[in-house]
Amino acid sequence: MIKTYFHSYRKVLLLALIVSLLVGAGVSQADASIPSFITQSALAEPYPETNKAEEQPTSPNQAEDPVPLVAAADLRNPESDPPPPSEIRQTGTLMLSRPSVPDDELKPAPGASAPELKPASHDPELAPEDITEPTVQAAGWSSILSENFEGAFPTGLWNTYDGDDPTNIVYWAADDYKPHWGVYSAWAARGGRDGLDPSYYYYPSYCNSWMVYGPFDLSDATDAELLFYYWNLSELNYDLFGWYASIDGAYFYGTRVSGNSEGWLAVNFDLTSVPYLGNVTGDSSVWIAFVFTSNGPNLSDGPFVDDIVLQKFIPPVQPNLSPYAPSGWDYPIVPSSATGTHTVSTLYTDQATFIDWAVLNNGGSTSTTFTNCLYYDNSPINCWDRTGALDQGYYLYVQDWTLNLTPTPGTHTLKIITDVNNTIAESNESDNTWERSFTWIGPAQANLKPYMPNGWDYPIVPSTATGTHTVSTLYTAQNTYIDWAVINNGAGTSTAFTSCLYYDNGQVNCWNTSGGLNQNQYAYIQDWILNQAPTAGAHSLKIITDVNNTVAESNESDNTWEHAFIWLASSYTVYLPSLLREYMAYFEGPGEVEPNNTSQQANGPLRSGQNYSSYPNDEKDYFSIYLRTGGPIVINLSNHTGLEPQLQLFYQTTSNPPVAADIEAPYHIEYTGSAGWYYIYIHAAGNYSSSTAYTLQVTYP
Repeated sequence: MIKTYFHSYRKVLLLALIVSLLVGAGVSQADASIPSFITQSALAEPYPETNKAEEQPTSPNQAEDPVPLVAAADLRNPESDPPPPSEIRQTGTLMLSRPSVPDDELKPAPGASAPELKPASHDPELAPEDITEPTVQAAGWSSILSENFEGAFPTGLWNTYDGDDPTNIVYWAADDYKPHWGVYSAWAARGGRDGLDPSYYYYPSYCNSWMVYGPFDLSDATDAELLFYYWNLSELNYDLFGWYASIDGAYFYGTRVSGNSEGWLAVNFDLTSVPYLGNVTGDSSVWIAFVFTSNGPNLSDGPFVDDIVLQKFIPPVQPNLSPYAPSGWDYPIVPSSATGTHTVSTLYTDQATFIDWAVLNNGGSTSTTFTNCLYYDNSPINCWDRTGALDQGYYLYVQDWTLNLTPTPGTHTLKIITDVNNTIAESNESDNTWERSFTWIGPAQANLKPYMPNGWDYPIVPSTATGTHTVSTLYTAQNTYIDWAVINNGAGTSTAFTSCLYYDNGQVNCWNTSGGLNQNQYAYIQDWILNQAPTAGAHSLKIITDVNNTVAESNESDNTWEHAFIWLASSYTVYLPSLLREYMAYFEGPGEVEPNNTSQQANGPLRSGQNYSSYPNDEKDYFSIYLRTGGPIVINLSNHTGLEPQLQLFYQTTSNPPVAADIEAPYHIEYTGSAGWYYIYIHAAGNYSSSTAYTLQVTYP
């Protein structure tokens, strides 16, 4: 029904009332003559004939000069106006139904765009002097949206819809018929293909008009509110205007009204107390909506909305100080024996230790001096004050501070505690400490041990010829020429030391290396004539370096090497093997003697047919036998409990491949070989034990 008829009718009624008042009579009669549908609206808010831009709202519930809500946005939580008796308010739930009309009939805002991204924070791994001030949202109330419909609408995150009726498409749009402030407000049926002008029409039947804003971010907020004004005149209990919130863009929860608002009313929709949803602050995607639904024909104007403000409260961010490993640093504390590095190096007790440490503020800026302390084995050794502000995302650091004590060899703990006096109120007081253990070693030490240079048979080489480093057949009636060598394979340089040669455990000569040895340098004697007259048979030669222990070594257990060699009585005399064996200085055992981890340290020669025992407590065990004549060798290894044992047999030297091997239980070797030295190698890959011994037996001619 067109509204101009009612405009004329209302003019007549108003004129009649004015005349009756002037003559001072007929007031009650005039009231009785007013139709009931007019008493509720037309007298309270006459439809003006004047220019809408010059009109001020005339609701009796509102001041003569209404203050626009936009101007009052700084107020925190202004109260909503109470509903008048002629209006019903109730909570409700709606589901947004996307329109089933062609895309060109939808009203997404021209020029609508995606939400703006927050400014990216700076890289916290940059040092403070290398970065610019980060962009940080200020604490307090901040505006998300301020909409008075005086400009283009909808824009930005606004979208308007007709929720369900493809035959009668109407939705919210700006109009100048009834503003709260300024010229324009939004009316529920102004937009769309079938939109109406409220100056001439009431709202249509079967409206499902949506005005939605979002999504917007409340993840950093602890309070939020939607402030707006509305004017409504709708069929009581049937035609509903509501304001809603959603956290998924589909289901909306809020409050709806019907009836007569009796003028413009202010609303504070508290987003910390949304019906059914509760508090939606802390959520990164939130929507708000204004919705109007109607049923059958009516003679009312429906809802107008104006001066919308959406704002959130961001609490002040507290600082949070914690130890920090900047990019390229090994840890928040980096000890090193060199300057200009942030990598942990080998630490020595006789060298300076340089300390780097860093502390990050990943919360709000600090304004108070705070103290950082470094600890060594839980005792404070130094503290540093930070007197200036440390802004959010910045870190402070100390580089190449010299440790002010001398660590003892071994493991020690370094710890950094920031804000050690708790002068800063932090968002997390439990992450102010970081500690780690580091190892210092004693002074770089030498390590002296017998050594087999390249091309030598052993660290001691006896021979009947000069100029060779290969063991030859030895005779009692000929000179024996001795070569021996020792090396310093430690990290430091040795001082002077003495090395002694032994024949059958009797010292026969000593040599002094007066200049010491540098790292990986070796000393040797060549072609020294043995000053003994060996008897026919096996005799041991032994070298002990640093015999007087004058050099402090990193390993004092590897200074000795010895081996048994055979001398023959004459180059013309032949002894039967059974007789010659009596001359051998056999290894009697029956238990293994460590170290025997190389062929030079092999236990032997073993007696034929005798049982020897050993524990599989390391990776390698070496044993030796000597055959005067060629013949069969039978080896049995039993009760070995190590991981993946291997039994191998070598002839003369272990630098060549084994002549026989067995890697599966029962471990058994049968081999027929020539006369000479043989080495038996027993290997274990793990599962070492010192409680269960294995048994080794060798038979040979």
